[in-house]
Amino acid sequence: MIVEVLLLVFLALLAVYFFHKPAKNLPPGPFSLPIIGNLKLVMVAEDVRKLRKTYGDIFKVRAGCVDMTFICDFKLVKEAFSKIECTDRPHWEPFHFLTDGKESGVIMTNGQHWQNARRFLLRNLRDLGMGKSYLEVPIQEEAQMLVNDFRKYDGKAVPLPNSINIAVLNVIWQLVVVAMSWMTRTSLPLLHS
Repeated sequence: MIVEVLLLVFLALLAVYFFHKPAKNLPPGPFSLPIIGNLKLVMVAEDVRKLRKTYGDIFKVRAGCVDMTFICDFKLVKEAFSKIECTDRPHWEPFHFLTDGKESGVIMTNGQHWQNARRFLLRNLRDLGMGKSYLEVPIQEEAQMLVNDFRKYDGKAVPLPNSINIAVLNVIWQLVVVAMSWMTRTSLPLLHS
């Protein structure tokens, strides 16, 4: 029974290897297994330095079924990110699962839609006070309330409290309306109803 299972797994991996042809124009990189990719998925700076010495300033590492390209030269990074072709984000199912497959906002979009959303976000954040100091005090107050809320749990493992949502909402509210925070710690159930 074990021999048959191992043979089946081996044949499946072999089929994936032969039928999944990698793109011809990818940069060089270390050998990767089908489905698994490179065995060491967590790379630290020293690993990247070693791969850079072996494969040059641009190389590819495969994590599972995803090819990741490393660019290890400042001028090349600057040149790559100045081109519109390099601004797209990968389509990773876990992220799209969280948003029910919708592409919205700055993080989950690509192309012209991303450019428009980014431009809108930066312009409005700048106009609403990004980089201005009037939000410093409300953020510190909310942070202090969060610290006090976390102290109640006294080192126990618990799910994140709703006070995090309230703190973020209060700061956003302060940013948008420039008014006093109208939410209290007890009013969150009203929002959900």
